[in-house]
Amino acid sequence: MWTLSDINALPTESDLVHARKAISALEEELNLAELRVEKLKEELKTLRIWITPIRRLPFDILSPIFTLCGEMDRKSPVSISAVCRAWRETVVNTPGAWFLVQVKSQKNTNLFGVYLARCRQRLLHATLQQVFQIPKLAPYAHGIQCIQVPDLQASMEDLCFPYLKSLRISSEASQIRLTQIAATHFPSMRHLQVAGTVVDQWDAPSVDLPPIDSLTLTFRSNHQPRILRDLCKKPIFLAIYFTGGLYNHAGFQVHLPKVRCLKLIRYTTGVFLPITLVTPILETYIQQHSFRTSSSLIHRKVDTITHLWFSDISSLGAFPMVRVLQLSIPAYEQPQALRKLEDQNILPNLEPIEFVVDSRYDVPTDDWVKQHRPKLNLIVSERKSTIILPAYVFAICAEMDWKCSLVISAVCRKWRDSILGIPKAWTAVLIDYGDNVDFIADSYYRRRGQSLLHVRLLDREPLQALSRHARGIQCISVPEWYMEREDFQFPDLTCLRITKCTSVIWLSQVTTAQFPALWHLHLAEIRLYPSVDIPTDFPPLHTLTVVVGKDRQLIRMEDFVPLRQKVTITLGKLQCLRFALCTSNVDAWPVELITPRLVTYVQEGQAFTPYRGVFHQNIRDVTHFRLGFVPALGTLRAAQKLQLLVTLDQCAYVIHTLTKAGRDCPELKLLELCIIYRSGLSHVYGQMDPKVWDQGGIP
Repeated sequence: MWTLSDINALPTESDLVHARKAISALEEELNLAELRVEKLKEELKTLRIWITPIRRLPFDILSPIFTLCGEMDRKSPVSISAVCRAWRETVVNTPGAWFLVQVKSQKNTNLFGVYLARCRQRLLHATLQQVFQIPKLAPYAHGIQCIQVPDLQASMEDLCFPYLKSLRISSEASQIRLTQIAATHFPSMRHLQVAGTVVDQWDAPSVDLPPIDSLTLTFRSNHQPRILRDLCKKPIFLAIYFTGGLYNHAGFQVHLPKVRCLKLIRYTTGVFLPITLVTPILETYIQQHSFRTSSSLIHRKVDTITHLWFSDISSLGAFPMVRVLQLSIPAYEQPQALRKLEDQNILPNLEPIEFVVDSRYDVPTDDWVKQHRPKLNLIVSERKSTIILPAYVFAICAEMDWKCSLVISAVCRKWRDSILGIPKAWTAVLIDYGDNVDFIADSYYRRRGQSLLHVRLLDREPLQALSRHARGIQCISVPEWYMEREDFQFPDLTCLRITKCTSVIWLSQVTTAQFPALWHLHLAEIRLYPSVDIPTDFPPLHTLTVVVGKDRQLIRMEDFVPLRQKVTITLGKLQCLRFALCTSNVDAWPVELITPRLVTYVQEGQAFTPYRGVFHQNIRDVTHFRLGFVPALGTLRAAQKLQLLVTLDQCAYVIHTLTKAGRDCPELKLLELCIIYRSGLSHVYGQMDPKVWDQGGIP
């Protein structure tokens, strides 16, 4: 490439030619470099997206998230399906994400067919932008549950929505007649909202209306709608918006014998309202008002109200039966309201109080709680319109993977605040060898709230330290049980799982003193020291699972030998017993279980286990069996449900035995056979082929 010899010299004609060529070459090189940079950025972005943790989420986590997205935004499933092939397959197979559909023009009516196919058995919630689109819904009327439409056509003709539950008329200019919402068009409608006017007069002819439970109306004038007279004995919830100017109170009275929840919203500055409601069994009363309108009490009959949402502290004495109170008042009035509510003579039955505050203002809510909590059960909530991932999605993630809570809390501050406020997301704990048990336990104890912990130990070493935090632990899974002292206690433990086949648990440590609430016990092996005493106060187990150990693993256990005489343990409350046989030598089994209330018995074995007898002998009253072999059917006298693992030859034998005259198992109601297909010397497990036999269908 040409180079400039002297920067201070004037260019000659030859220099100009070379300089222009050099400039063109540099510009071309710069363009290529910029293209290269853009390409590298795209590759970098692709790789970063490829390694993101969210791509590894399974269907069980993505599906409920997509369902929530579909509930919040109708466009979500379409946007999600455009992300990648995996997300498209997930959202297409998530029916709950496809129930919101909005049609803006007539040409988009075919969306109902697409959404109905994808939401499967779920009914659609439809939003229409135009009135004339309603007749186009006739082919899809059977699959629609909710409709929001600006208005209804004057003539509904023969149009019928058999499964529609909710109808919302959204236009304030709508003029609705009772014939448009008759039971012939909406036979199953339970919820009706009319933002416009129901124009039928009080003396208009009656119409057969649907069984409406929830009714929302708007009063714009002194007009007395006929719908209240026809539905006065049906609705349980009634909401009325007063949006007109000045009303003339002319003694218009409606008796509502079934209304339990009444909501009145005042948008007018007038003193009088055009209606008087008589509600003898009213329990919940909600009264709201707009800016600069009166907050005085509208409804007069309030002596039966137990749940109240109100915004006027001066009228609280009119509600003697209130137990739950929600106050939506300005922040400067709340300290005065708290001092007033401390007087128990005003609301003697009051339990929780919730203050609704505006999140835009800095309000000392923590100070209020600390000051008044001893006397008042105070709850403070913020009025805001932010969308956060609901709590149960985070809880599901935590149940599937104990690390999810930590990962979610590291995403952003909003997610951290959300996950810290979900106690159920902090109930699964994993502790490994060398972990600081005290630090981990304290962290989870602070965040779990009233929920109990499920602890999984990868080594027995942390077990001793964990016993110092025993209160609040519901489940423990540990490879081996080892406690140096016997004065420990896990008062809240209901489930104990010992997973290592060569583990040893001394039965002297399995008593009501150590485990007073233990219901479920899983033992990988029971091995006893000959000198150890057997306890008589065994915990009140309901479920016991025992793996009778493998011979090749017990050879290494030279210090522990089985007792020569069997030990008897009585489990008076045990209802389910499960044995997994991994050995052919069952004579060395050292424990005999007495189970007077046993209902379900499960016995499974490995392919190399030749033992084919019922291991537990106390099965006289057992009604549910699941066995990995064909037993002597005559011994199962009380069996009502029987599940067996059989070969094809055994299948015919079992059916013949159970259907012949004077057959065994006289109480049997359900039989399920899982057939094993054999090929050569190895077992080939084909597709499960259950055959169900109903006693009522056999002569």
